[in-house]
Amino acid sequence: MFDRCSRIQWKLSRALDNGEVLPPSVEEHCDQCASCSSYLEVHQKLSILRSKPEADPTRHQRIMRTIRNAEPEPSGPFFGLDWQRFAPAGVGALAVLAMGYWLVKPQPVAPTEPAIVVDLMEFSLPDAVLDVATSSYEQELKHLRADLIRSTMFLKKATRPIEDANDDL
Repeated sequence: MFDRCSRIQWKLSRALDNGEVLPPSVEEHCDQCASCSSYLEVHQKLSILRSKPEADPTRHQRIMRTIRNAEPEPSGPFFGLDWQRFAPAGVGALAVLAMGYWLVKPQPVAPTEPAIVVDLMEFSLPDAVLDVATSSYEQELKHLRADLIRSTMFLKKATRPIEDANDDL
């Protein structure tokens, strides 16, 4: 029965789509089968809807003219304020608050192991090691003093022409 109904419905669709008259075998089957008769009714309603004339060709022009001539509705204030004017300031304030929180929020501290405490008074180095360490520091200080003296002399020579020029004024 299903194969026969599907063939009949195909013939029915083809005939209605092409505007042909239904064959007598299809009409007889539709009179006996409820499924095919409901299929026929649906297709007849669709073909009637499809055959209706299209909309008025000037309808689109009238709608567009109405839209163009319509005045835009003014946007009302939000809680008595023009929100569009204050929106950038609100966003900026929110960004400043977020950055402030991000900078000020307490950072988690990782637990650390206790440092080893060494009492330096009990720890003593041999005198030979101390002499070597102090002699290298003393030599470095001598070199720094000599560099400082040479820099001072250079600056005095370099600024002498400026001082002589100031004396002439």
